[in-house]
Amino acid sequence: MPNHTCGIDRRTKLSEEQVREILYERHFFKTSAIDIAEKYGVTTQNIQAIMRRQIWKHIDLFPTEKS
Repeated sequence: MPNHTCGIDRRTKLSEEQVREILYERHFFKTSAIDIAEKYGVTTQNIQAIMRRQIWKHIDLFPTEKS
């Protein structure tokens, strides 16, 4: 069960900013999931789940302004 205190889940190793960086690296630089996983200290499965939008799906690489 997520801990919603201040919007931070204490079990999470990645921040929203890091997830955006991961999406950016994969999209623009085609960095391998293995290299990204090593850089951020998570598993390749975690990186692949981010890329498939199974987790962190509320984070957009290209955020749109809400009016």
